Order: sequence, then C-alpha cells, then structure tokens
Amino acid sequence: AVPHALVEDAVLTDWSTKDQTGREGRFAVIVRDEGERPVRLRALAGAVEEAVEAMAPDIGGGWRIVGVLFLRGRVQRDGGQWLSVSEFRVRMLRF
Repeated sequence: AVPHALVEDAVLTDWSTKDQTGREGRFAVIVRDEGERPVRLRALAGAVEEAVEAMAPDIGGGWRIVGVLFLRGRVQRDGGQWLSVSEFRVRMLRF
C-alpha cells in the first residue's frame, strides 16, 4: 500500500577521534506514493527530514549522535508511482 517508506541500511565509515571511537553513517529514506502530482509525497519528504533531524541523540550501546546533516533529496517518477529519496549523514561517538 502507498504511501510507504523504506530506510536503507547505513554505510558506515570510521569517524574516530584521538580518544573516542566514532562512526559516520550515510543512509537514504525512500518514500513511494501514487497520484497525478507529487504534492503529498513532497510533504512526506519534508516530514522525513524533520523526523531524522529530531532523532534522540542516545541510540543505545553507548553510542550518541553528535551530528545529523541532510545531504540531498530528489523526487522522480518511477513507473506508475512517485519516488522521493532523502539522503543523510549521521555522525556518532561511543561514550
């Protein structure tokens, strides 16, 4: 059923400091919808950005988010549906 969202698995790289273990994660949130125009999809893409930026900093296992950045987004037609892709960078440290 549409609309629906999919959070892709993050690609992680080292982002450690001299005295702390760190990771940088890059991931995308994909939202699919139908309709003649992507009006609702654009609103949903905005809600995705707000939700990612509002994530709680403590994510468990001793990890804490120290920075979230929206990298880029796009809306495109994909067959009979609309597709929104929002890409993010999240930096975290282990405390």
